[in-house]
Formats: sequence, C-alpha cells, structure tokens
Amino acid sequence: MRFFPYTPRKYQEKVIELIQREIEGNKNICIHATSGFGKTISILSALLPYVESSGIRIIWAVKTGNQTDRPIEELKIINKKCASGFFGFSFRGKKDMCLLGKKYGKNLTYDDIHYICKHMQGECKYAKNINKFKEIEEKILKQPLCYSEILKICKKYNICPYKIQYIISEFADIISANYNYILNDFEMLPITDDRPKILVVDEAHNLQNINIKSFIISYKTLKKAFGELEDFFENKNKKIFNFLKEFEEYINSISNKFEEEIEINKQEILTLCNNEILEELKEYGMAVRAERLRSGKPPRSSIYRLYLFFSAILASINQDGIVLIAFKDKGKENKQQIYFEIFDMRAEEVLKEKWKNYNARIFCSGTLTPIDAFADICGLENYSSCQIPSIYTSKNILPLITNGLTTKGAELEEKMKKAYVENILKFVKNLQTNIAIFCASYRIQNNLIEEGLVERINELNREVFVEESKISGIEGREILIKFKKKSKDKNKAVLIAPLGGRFGEGVDFPNGELGGIYIVGIPFDKICARTNAYLNYYKSLYGPSLGRYYGYILPALKKASQAIGRGLRSENDRCIVILGDQRFAEPRFFKLLPDYVRYNAKIINYEEIDKNIEEFKL
Repeated sequence: MRFFPYTPRKYQEKVIELIQREIEGNKNICIHATSGFGKTISILSALLPYVESSGIRIIWAVKTGNQTDRPIEELKIINKKCASGFFGFSFRGKKDMCLLGKKYGKNLTYDDIHYICKHMQGECKYAKNINKFKEIEEKILKQPLCYSEILKICKKYNICPYKIQYIISEFADIISANYNYILNDFEMLPITDDRPKILVVDEAHNLQNINIKSFIISYKTLKKAFGELEDFFENKNKKIFNFLKEFEEYINSISNKFEEEIEINKQEILTLCNNEILEELKEYGMAVRAERLRSGKPPRSSIYRLYLFFSAILASINQDGIVLIAFKDKGKENKQQIYFEIFDMRAEEVLKEKWKNYNARIFCSGTLTPIDAFADICGLENYSSCQIPSIYTSKNILPLITNGLTTKGAELEEKMKKAYVENILKFVKNLQTNIAIFCASYRIQNNLIEEGLVERINELNREVFVEESKISGIEGREILIKFKKKSKDKNKAVLIAPLGGRFGEGVDFPNGELGGIYIVGIPFDKICARTNAYLNYYKSLYGPSLGRYYGYILPALKKASQAIGRGLRSENDRCIVILGDQRFAEPRFFKLLPDYVRYNAKIINYEEIDKNIEEFKL
C-alpha cells in the first residue's frame, strides 16, 4: 500500500493483494468491480512496486482517447502524495499529434496524416527540430504528462509531438493509449526497448466488439474514383475505367436484392478485380495522392481506397470470421446509398496472439462477469479472477422492472409506443433531477421521438438533448457539458440516447448530475445479415447454445448494465433506474444484471411507477 495515496475503500486492499500475489506468475488477472470502486488507483498502486524494483513498464489500454489521461492523472497524485518519481504519459497517434498535418485541414484520416508525414519529412520544421529535445528534456520529464501537455510544450518549441513520444517512451514507467495502438498493426506504441511489459486493459468488456480488419467504402467512393480518373489523367486508363463500370453495374445489380443489408460472397466480388487491376489502382491512386499533396490538399484518393478495399478482401478470402457486408444507410448528406464493409469477428483468434507480447495482463471492468465467458471470448487460457461486491445498497439505487412494457418484436406497435411515452413522462414529472432515457436502438429512439416524446418533455420545462446517429465527437462533448450543467439549474434536463452509444458507457455523472435513468427495452442486435454472420461464426466456435449466449445475449445485457451504472460513482450517489421491459425479470436475463440491481429490484405494474418513486427520496 506504499503507493496508495488515499484512504482505502472496502475491498481495495483485497484487489491489490490479489494482483501482487498473482502477477509474478505470468498470468492473466480478471477483475470485476462496479464503477466508483477505484479500479485505476488500485491497479496502479499494486503494480508500481514492481516498476520500482524490476523496471517493468505498464501499458494501459482504454477504449477512447479521452480516457487515456485518467491513469496519468492518478500517477501525478501518487508522485505528489507518496514522494515518488514515476514518469508516464498518455499517447496519441499522428492524427492528433502531427502539427504539419493540421495545415492540410481538420478532417484528415489516419491514412492522410501518415502519408503527409512520410512524404514531407524533408520539409517539416517540426521533424527537423527534434534534435532540440535536450533544450526541453528537463521540462518534459519532470512529471507525468497528459497528451495535451506534450502537445502544448512541443507547439511552443516547434518540435514534433509525435516523435517526442518515441524519445520520452524510453523514460516512461507507464504509457496509456487507446486500444487501437495495442490491438491493430497500422500504428504501434512508441516502444523501442526490451523492457518487460504488463498490460492493463480498462473497460475490457469492449474487447469482444473489436473489428480489426474493418474497412468501409461506399457508392460515393466509386463515383469519386470516376472523377479522379477524369480530372487527373489526360489519357483515361481503360482497364481502370472498365473495372469501375463493372463495379458500378455490380452495385446496381444487387441494390434491389435487399432493403437494409446483405452478406456478399467474397469470391463473387473478386471476379471483378484481378492482381493486374489491383496494381493499376495502386499506381494511379498513389499518383492522385501525390498531386493533391503538391497542391496543398489532403492526400487522399478514392482510386487508392478501392485498391486497399479489394486488397483486404483478397487477403481475407480463406479466413473464417471475416465477412463482407453490403448495407444501405444515409450519409452526411442524408441521402441513402450503398456501403460495403469488411467485418472482422475474430476476437478470440486475434486477441490470443496479441497477449503474447506482454509478460502479464490485467483485465478490468464493471461488467466483466461472467468471467469464464469473457475468458473464452478473449482467448485467455489461464487466469485468476476477482469479483468485487458492489458498494451500492438500497440507499443508493431503486431499480424498478416495469411489467406490461416491452420492445420485443420486429416493430414497436402503436399502442406500446404511446405506453412508453406516457410512462417516461410520468417518470420525468415525478423526478426533479437530470434524467437519461437510454433506448434499445436508434430505431426505438426514433419511434418515441416521432410519437412526440421530445415536445411532451419540453412542455414540462425540461430541455432535451438527443444523441443522433451521425453526431461527431465535438458535438457529443458539447451535449455532455450542457447536460451536466443543467443539473445545477432549477429546471433539469433530459438526455435521450441509445444503449451502447457514446453516453451509455464510459461517461460518468457524479455528485447528483444524473438522478434518474430509464432503460427502454433490452438492446439485442437486430437480426440481419451482420448479426446472422456473427452468430453463425460464434456457433461454429462454441456450439449452438453457447454461441448464441456469447454472441447475442451477453452483449445486450452488458450494454444495459453499463447504462445503469452511469448515475453511480460513489457511495454518496443516489439514482432511480427504470428497467422498462418486462423481459428484464426473466431469470436468464435478470441473473446478468449488476448485483446491486438484482439485490434491490422490484417488479411493478408500469402504471404504478410514480407511487414507487415517491418512496425513494432523492
């Protein structure tokens, strides 16, 4: 406990003891503990003695870039309160850290930035100034750094922030990064030495949903490729032109065969494109990129993107667990078009190989149970586990399961829509706090909005914030800030968002920022080509019953459980949770809910929701 800077909460010492007992055996350690337990500080303080004595480095993996700063902020507190001198930083990739790339526009992809960095090295003043590191060495290494602090220092001295990360990694005891830099091969962490590594995966339940080989193109990509062939080349390449025409004819031929999505035979689509065409696409695509870069524009090419797409299909042709899906969706222009996505479902196979890069691994989450299922899906053959009982009691949470409401079925009937809207309004009327309404899907969410939910809530003098499907990260942050601020106002706000969206997990609402949560339905994946491919693959791995359980039931209940925990961060928080679907009471689903829900849940008639709320004073 030498590096634990706070008064320990219940069970934190138990977790620290488990880690220190098991970590030297080169094992996997799985820790299930609800939000608010203090997983980050417990794991850090357990591992730092080994960093100090053995020179082990901690690699901390998180789901989103915004979460990378959390362990670094805790490390700063440890250094201050425990008089230690550990160094670490939160890592960001070229997309965030390339100062030169920012001159080519705001919406650059990773591939754009990588191309700029590779081809403009000789003209990049930031890269040339890397030899000035000695001038800022003392400033940059004196304490742990969040990525924004690295960026600020490097901007001041006109030094490349991305390359600086490689230099300071040599001194780092902990590097925190997004999952992508741990699991993908396109951009790796800046580690150049052989120092032993312990991997910590936070919010590890998300590992099941990795899609490493994902690649998407659209009909718009094809139309832009025609335009590039016309705009950049005087003599139109007949081979490429004929390929584009054949691909267009293929798209038109399948467009009437499905309404939403369909699985495409990879062998069939590859008849359009041989190795000779691939080489032509690559050559012409690279020429377009080079010309655009010379013109000071983002170095992207739709011809080159088609090359990458068909190359990826070819590489996966004999690989089980990677399928090609065609689907229809509305883009940013709100016009429906056809998309093609390479969909990778091979979590166990891919992850099992990645774990070999580390001397030991720790996986933690508030929704890691059942741990044996998590271990199967993520390729863990040997592991130690710890399930921490919740700190929340009936004083913290009132979970109500509403009998008489359900989203079961392909479509939500008109009568059920009205019942949900009226029940949600009754909830809002009786709760003078910020409220989140989490819906099983965007389809369900839109059904309720079309039924007048937003206008009806506005009539109660409540501002409503809605997470839409095409919302950007910046827009999401703005909504979050405004919603949290409303918790201090007289008239509280209501957030409407899908389960599994950006607000359904990974976002906390402490200190009374969220007093009510209404879950509309169980978020089972819609049965479609993608879901069928996923279930068929999981059934081939684990058998029919277990495959459906792993691939369909568990993910849905984990999404719901994550959303339930948004309003509870400490033993002082209180929240009323409405589980608005009678199926939550079925034993097969009920047993997968968090323990603090199971121990305190009441099944009520949905029309009596207000009577039960009155008994739980917020």
